Amino acid sequence: LNVSKHDVFSQLFGIAFDGSLLEIVPSILVGGELVLWKSNFVQCAMQRSVTVLQGPPNILQNIEIELIKTIKIIASGGEVCPLSLIKKTAKHVRFLNMYGPTECSIFCTSHLVSYCDSWVSIGLPISNVQVIIVNESLNLVPFGCVGELLIGGTGVGNGYWKHSELTKQCFVTTKYFAGKTFYKSGDLVRWRENTLEYIGRKDRQIKLK
Repeated sequence: LNVSKHDVFSQLFGIAFDGSLLEIVPSILVGGELVLWKSNFVQCAMQRSVTVLQGPPNILQNIEIELIKTIKIIASGGEVCPLSLIKKTAKHVRFLNMYGPTECSIFCTSHLVSYCDSWVSIGLPISNVQVIIVNESLNLVPFGCVGELLIGGTGVGNGYWKHSELTKQCFVTTKYFAGKTFYKSGDLVRWRENTLEYIGRKDRQIKLK
């Protein structure tokens, strides 16, 4: 995020959601300020001069971000980021589109979005993360072809507590990284212009809000 002790973070995610750690932990690590709010987020953010704003796109779209003149960084994640949100905000701030499942310690790829982008990328792996795109047989797909995203690295979890069969299905090894566990995300992606493009789900999983 490239933040410092001078930054003011907003607590927009609920603490039951893992994404909240990316608001709480960075503010502590750099000695910044974390703003908690109860109502009228925009007014609170303006009064406290919030500089870093993180949240899912559906919430960010409904915030009058243009009124918060102090914002320098916006990080979006948790669901597909629409291009309309980029056009609304990315011209005047650093806008990061981030991707990652809970099983891999929150976010594992990131993309610095440009106001001029014609499509929204989920970017490239962050430090200590490896990603591969495979077919049903766990073989790499050709560049530009759609396949399932597998995620490896230090953030990958050990599995699901007391669900050994599901753990066996979702946490796998591959012939490309001997001895390393990869998480089968269930997300369909492809390489496009040397970054990752999110296509959709390979199953019928839905998100309840």
